[in-house]
Amino acid sequence: MQQRSDFCGHNTISNVSSIAALSIDDRPWISFHKGPTMLVLIKSIKSVTPVFVGTVLGALGVALPGPARHLLASAGAVRPNLSGHLTLAARVQHILGIQPGDASYLPSVAKLVKVVAPYVFQPHPRHAIYAALAQRSADIRQLVAALNAGANPNALRTKILQSVNLEGRYVPLKGKHWRYGILGDRMWIAAYIQNHALELMRAGNAVQAAHYARASLLLRCQESPAMGWYYPLLYYVHTGAERLRVKEAGPLMRKIQMIPASLAITVAQQQDLNGLFRTASLRGGKRFRRLYNSLDIAANVVGRTGRPFDRKIVGNYLKILQQSISAAPSIHWRYEILVNTMVALRRLNLSGHRGTSEKIEAVFQQWTARVKANETMEPVAKEALLRWLKEALPP
Repeated sequence: MQQRSDFCGHNTISNVSSIAALSIDDRPWISFHKGPTMLVLIKSIKSVTPVFVGTVLGALGVALPGPARHLLASAGAVRPNLSGHLTLAARVQHILGIQPGDASYLPSVAKLVKVVAPYVFQPHPRHAIYAALAQRSADIRQLVAALNAGANPNALRTKILQSVNLEGRYVPLKGKHWRYGILGDRMWIAAYIQNHALELMRAGNAVQAAHYARASLLLRCQESPAMGWYYPLLYYVHTGAERLRVKEAGPLMRKIQMIPASLAITVAQQQDLNGLFRTASLRGGKRFRRLYNSLDIAANVVGRTGRPFDRKIVGNYLKILQQSISAAPSIHWRYEILVNTMVALRRLNLSGHRGTSEKIEAVFQQWTARVKANETMEPVAKEALLRWLKEALPP
């Protein structure tokens, strides 16, 4: 069976803008400025105003029943300690007050991606996908229950990092078949679960709505290797919903504004979630985005065929590449750098510019040595990065 590919990078079928739009609709309703392989994020976040969920629900005409008030009161009992090198999903799980555990949800994901996969690349697939998922309510409930009962917040992320290659394809270990679909499949599942959360809110079932919304958020957060931290959090923070540049208002905008409220979290929890969003904005901030855009432009220059390069062009490219490697704030951006540079390397080798490609390869060999010597890096991310570095270098 031909493998489908949609992970971030130059060979992406569905870019992050369309994936992000799956949170609400299958229309690309957000107006962004496009970057070379990632969207340039919103320029800055100057302030964050915490939202008290009860007030928001009241303003939307949704009455909180007694069980929901109890959920709100108990959820913020423990303020999370977010120090250390926790993944995004682990941090969000902690903020939501869900204890890590061993509840199994990967089998449910594997079943549901089979349902979604036939429709993902059809024009406007939302209706068909949602209808198909509605027939698998038992698997949806099992997935939601496991993520709320306590589960390994990185189980899916680990599988992705162990399998994805620089072409955006999944090559699982030991020859086993990849069971968890592509990014688009998984994001449609998360979108369906979040949409059902909003339906439950409108029906007055705030407790169940929160369970579904939290499950959707935790699923999205495990896609951070492809999407970074920014996009999984985008619709769940007050600032994100307020500052989006949207093309249409009315019912769709009201739907967007209900998403943070659907989590049914306390003021303190919302502040922590907003703080992660600010961190995400800074980690992939203006300085690094400018640097990465320069790398992309330089890669296109050195990747041209049939023209000699002077030392200044090559020197500038190597300097920008080394700066990008040093400044990369996450495994997501390191993956992007490697995809970008691998394409340039292939072009250089095809056009006979072996001297220039050898200089780039030397930078990668130095990078590989630093990664191997790094004893503090998360093991699964370290293993993935070393595999990608090997893949990027010519045989």
